[in-house]
Amino acid sequence: MQFRLKLCLVLCLFLISIAVAEKYEFNNETANGVEIIKVHFKNSFRGADQDLATIDQLWQVSDVDSSQVIINNSDELVITSGTPLNLKEGYGLTIKSIDIDGNKLYVELSKNGEVIDSKIVIPPQIENGLYSYSPDTGSYEDIELIKVHFRNSFRGADEDLASVDQIWQVSETDLYQVIINNSDQIIMTSGTPLVLEEGYELAIKSIDIDGNKVYIELYKDGKVVDAKIIVVPQTEDDGYLYITHP
Repeated sequence: MQFRLKLCLVLCLFLISIAVAEKYEFNNETANGVEIIKVHFKNSFRGADQDLATIDQLWQVSDVDSSQVIINNSDELVITSGTPLNLKEGYGLTIKSIDIDGNKLYVELSKNGEVIDSKIVIPPQIENGLYSYSPDTGSYEDIELIKVHFRNSFRGADEDLASVDQIWQVSETDLYQVIINNSDQIIMTSGTPLVLEEGYELAIKSIDIDGNKVYIELYKDGKVVDAKIIVVPQTEDDGYLYITHP
């Protein structure tokens, strides 16, 4: 009985440590240990040119009044090692380094340009493979205009590749009009963007060293409107099949 209780306690502590490791938290000691900043990391990516991470929860209260929430954002955004995440009241969170496997981040928090805290964060790296785009303006808010499902990815010597097995898009002018619904498998390359309708293009910018994560950018009329890190499920397919279309 005593052994089971000890085992249960160890497991509970382990689960708690995992939950905490996914997010960055900063307690302001001058405000009686109140949590001032909480940032949840979804995944991380070690690239050839820069390191990246996806944030899916951002929360901050004021230094002077801890009952005042000044940031509460659950939209996904990608931050890079070259550009700090600017918060309110002079705070900034910066990715200083990502480990060789791309699974752990070392982050620093600064206040008015001075580093005041640092932590190692371990994002969960949840596999999904689905890229979706919802414009965050006007009547289009929370409406998915584009969905692309990635099946697997490949980091090559000369170019990076990914296979896509579902492309879906509705019109910006008529959300009930499906303008692309394609379940044929296609190969995307880092050198050639996937051309969609109404001026949209999806481009592979980089694939991590293990070939399991894809950093992509969505363009509208040549301008970047969205960016995401996709953790591809790497669906096994040990056969090659070629089908001709009449």
